[in-house]
Amino acid sequence: MKKLFFIANWKANKNTQEMYSWFISFFSQSFIEYIHAEENTHDKKIIICPPFPILSDASEYLSRYKAKIPVSLGAQTIASIDSGAYTGEVTGHMLEGLVRYVLIGHSERRQLGETDAEIEKKVEQARAHNIEPILCVQSIHTPIPAGTHIVAYEPVESIGTGSPDTPEHANEVAEYFKEEKNILYVLYGGSVSKSNVHNFIKMEYLNGVLVGGASLDPDTFSDIVRKA
Repeated sequence: MKKLFFIANWKANKNTQEMYSWFISFFSQSFIEYIHAEENTHDKKIIICPPFPILSDASEYLSRYKAKIPVSLGAQTIASIDSGAYTGEVTGHMLEGLVRYVLIGHSERRQLGETDAEIEKKVEQARAHNIEPILCVQSIHTPIPAGTHIVAYEPVESIGTGSPDTPEHANEVAEYFKEEKNILYVLYGGSVSKSNVHNFIKMEYLNGVLVGGASLDPDTFSDIVRKA
């Protein structure tokens, strides 16, 4: 059974009340029944990455659904240091036990000046605090720090543009990371939609999608999971 990841990256969107409304819509009875249907041929893992201020409330809400639906929480980034006088940073020590995953090296963070050296330290911090890093890469030339098991390939020209990469090329990139870098799971991110998700998922080497703008609407994200 192929393991698939569906990651909702909300970025700088939603407050607590909007988060509750999203979850209420997303966890419809029909969707829960779909996830547990015997005819599903894939192991589907759903990861929600809200902004930091609502992580705790999201964790409390999701705990009610643990027995019903395979949903985990992820953080959108993590500090490269463990503690200290770093105003505004959110460390692995703070996140441990609250999230199971963390996005690291997203292209939007790199554009703000995040370096490969800093990203490597972030992977180390995630591992030190029992958080699985999901490393965002822009090409096969992006450095892969030790301890990376999940990679999300997100070509910069496809993020938020409505112009996704071709499934065939994304599959070639995924094959490279698996065969040459020993990465267990490779995801695709960049203008993912309910109309194109299946074309990516059916590729041999791809294990899911990282969804940005399309994940902000619960019905759209639900459709992406269903149509994969």
